[in-house]
Amino acid sequence: MPVGACRSGQSALVGRGVEHRAVLDLVERLRGGQGGALVLRGECGSGKTFLVERVVESITGVRVVRVPGVEAEEPLPYAALDRLLRPWHESAPNLPLRHRDALDTVFGERPGTAPVAAVVQATTALLDLAGDGEPVLYLVDDAQWIDRATGEVLSAVERSGRSFLFCTRDQPEPGGWLRRSPEVRLPPLDQDESMALLASLSEGVDQFSARRFVGLAGGNPLALQHFVLGHHPAGSTERFSLPERLETELLRGAGTRSAAADLLLLLAAVEPSATMAEFHEAALVLGTEVHPDEVADLVSFEPHAVFRRPLLAQALVTRATPILRHGVHVALGLVLDDPDRRAWHVALTAHGHEETIARDLEAAARRAEAAGAHRRAETCFRRSAELGDENRRAHRLVSAARMSLLAKDYGSTGALLDEALLTPLDPDLRPEVSRIRAVLHARAGDDEDTLLVLGDVLEDVAFLDARAAGDTWFEALDGALLAHDRMPRTTLTRFARHVLDAVPTGTGRRTPVDVLTAGLATRITAGYGEAVALMRRAATSLDTVDGADPAGWHCHRWQSMVALALLELWDVERGARLFDRTVEAGARDLDVRILRVTPFALARGHAARWDPGDVTVPHTGGRRLVQVAVEAAAGAARGTGDARAKVVEVIVLARRAGYGFLVSLCHLLLVRIALSRGEYDEALVWSRVVYERDAPGLGGQVLADLVEAAIRVGDNDVAAAARDRLAVRVRASGSAWGRGLHARAQALSAPDSHAERHFRTSIRLLEPTAAALDTGRTRLLYGEWLRRRKRRTEAAHQLGLAHETFVALNADAFAERARAEFNAAGARPEGGGDLTAQQERVAHLAVEGLTRARIAARLAISEHTVADHLKQIYRKFGIHSRGQLGEVFARVVGGDGNSRSAAITPDPRSSR
Repeated sequence: MPVGACRSGQSALVGRGVEHRAVLDLVERLRGGQGGALVLRGECGSGKTFLVERVVESITGVRVVRVPGVEAEEPLPYAALDRLLRPWHESAPNLPLRHRDALDTVFGERPGTAPVAAVVQATTALLDLAGDGEPVLYLVDDAQWIDRATGEVLSAVERSGRSFLFCTRDQPEPGGWLRRSPEVRLPPLDQDESMALLASLSEGVDQFSARRFVGLAGGNPLALQHFVLGHHPAGSTERFSLPERLETELLRGAGTRSAAADLLLLLAAVEPSATMAEFHEAALVLGTEVHPDEVADLVSFEPHAVFRRPLLAQALVTRATPILRHGVHVALGLVLDDPDRRAWHVALTAHGHEETIARDLEAAARRAEAAGAHRRAETCFRRSAELGDENRRAHRLVSAARMSLLAKDYGSTGALLDEALLTPLDPDLRPEVSRIRAVLHARAGDDEDTLLVLGDVLEDVAFLDARAAGDTWFEALDGALLAHDRMPRTTLTRFARHVLDAVPTGTGRRTPVDVLTAGLATRITAGYGEAVALMRRAATSLDTVDGADPAGWHCHRWQSMVALALLELWDVERGARLFDRTVEAGARDLDVRILRVTPFALARGHAARWDPGDVTVPHTGGRRLVQVAVEAAAGAARGTGDARAKVVEVIVLARRAGYGFLVSLCHLLLVRIALSRGEYDEALVWSRVVYERDAPGLGGQVLADLVEAAIRVGDNDVAAAARDRLAVRVRASGSAWGRGLHARAQALSAPDSHAERHFRTSIRLLEPTAAALDTGRTRLLYGEWLRRRKRRTEAAHQLGLAHETFVALNADAFAERARAEFNAAGARPEGGGDLTAQQERVAHLAVEGLTRARIAARLAISEHTVADHLKQIYRKFGIHSRGQLGEVFARVVGGDGNSRSAAITPDPRSSR
């Protein structure tokens, strides 16, 4: 069932919460002295046995007695009862004579028959004697095979106060005796549950195969488990085997049908894309006629064949004889209108070398490649290599490897390349092999060896022509920037020089990918000033690129590289759009690269609302890393107490995986956590680390933070150096976000006569942008500056606006700083509220009418915490109910329900 080895080594139970609770309720009633029964019903492989095993492992103080149903014994009266009672046969002499006679008849030691009532009484008496007062749960697995006589007895015994748990297939049982007991049906897992099960089974399944498994299994946990255990990425096949017993049950469920109906089912299973007319023609080739009405309960043919139980098609193909399968492929190869599908079936009937068939299949592969069907193209290229001449074998294998790479099946890509290298390579094929190997190394890392082999491919890539090298280095630079300083066999600067040598130089020949690659490589090798024009061109091209870049890579990968350029340019508007687009794409296919948009999420205040539970990632080694990183970013944005621990955990995982960029991002998160809490000494330490590494995308983001920390600590030299670098880059980029940050940095170090002008300039530049958090931070710093100069009313105004911004963005630590400064300015909260940031959010949601449970879910806290916050809110306002809270908000806020803007207001007695 839905089980697998998780990282902890414990088994995982997925999608069976309701059923699990039902079984536990039965056990609890048994402990309380009550009898009863429960029927767990589901198809073969739905997880009934595993669910029961998990319950049996967890319960104490209850004895479990098992009796499985045996198919061969189903016609034999009392066969199952014999096996249930046989262990206590030696206790039968202690029973009354009439009970002994009834049991002797059941055990075959006495001729004749016994009344059912006598057998029930004798069974009850013997079970009571054997139980010796201890609670006993009788577990009957495969109850559909329990003989009818035993079933009637067990049903009667259950009504006399014993506890039975029956597990049965999703099919009617003889006599219908199970229908007298309460029933819980185990439905197929839905897609999310199936993906969660796959994640618990293995992290070595690529996203393509995972989706394919889920679609093929149709929610059957046993099939999913079997697919994963039998999955070999280095040599994936068209179909995956099912366990024999599951195949048997699927075919049993299909029932007994005519030979013509069986043939139609097999034709539909082998070629579901065919039409009913083509099935008719294929059947005539095989000498029979078929009628869809005979199998209408199993397959729909409008317009193409769709099996109501997807696994049935797999079982039909597996159990068909080789001769019958061969005949079906021959017939389909003769009648199908689609030349590509026809070529495929013809290829499956070929033996030995058939170059003519191989050429047709290769042509089909080319058409599939043009249509973007990379997996189908790979399969056709691979089969054409098996059938064709030796002198074309290497070319076809390399083409298959290229398609496998585009399908993101990296294990299969490496295996195909290795197979191609066993064949003599043409000179013109070597650059393509080198290119695929380089891209493969850049893409196929895992937690233990991520992107550390990039240096090994430098020599191979030197053989590539300019166009192939440019395509290769886009992918390779993507990986190198992710690794940053975690490349022991080379350096990022040396790597970037090779990139610049490989990328086309002519303006007319450069694609958007070339411009982006050249811009980031120039940023590394020559500095910011020389690269800014190229990065701006790449950023502009993002507005016109639709779906994917010209080389065919997925849009989210192209966008994650653009994110670095946009961060370098402080282009928060494009960055905001990119963030939304990337997160939307990430819900379907997400990896470590999405974390490059984290600074945009922080600037907009969206990071505090990131939910790690919504993160889905391919089943790779980076899965845990991405989820913890999202938790760390959300915690850093809120300034929570455990945020540092989460960030440190990400640093450990990222260093182990070789993601140097992610390590630097974590250092930036530590800077933001320290600044939000006013811990400037710590902020200075981490911001200097990020400043000195100057990683593309992050080196500029830390400059304003470094100025603030250094000024507060009194390190004016460091502050001046950071401010000067910020000024140079802001002048080159021209960004409003960057200029606003620079103005804030100037205000912190300028004399009083100029500081206020810089603060106001910073607010004027930042307020229209999407950088809401930086606008609030500038108001906070400006309010602190005003308060120190005894301008309390003005300070309270700026601090109140800052507090409103931070509460709206869930930036709890910054909100508390703003409140503390507000109080220090001599202001007082209106209405006696004096709520914390979290209490304000709870109060606001309560006024909106949300229940405690919904408030807890919205704020990611427990219901107990919500209740405690509401008690504190009522006490502070001197009220006793939600209705009164609504009245207070209407009076304090002015009727719009927005407590954030009115939660703190200046004390009218305070003065300048």
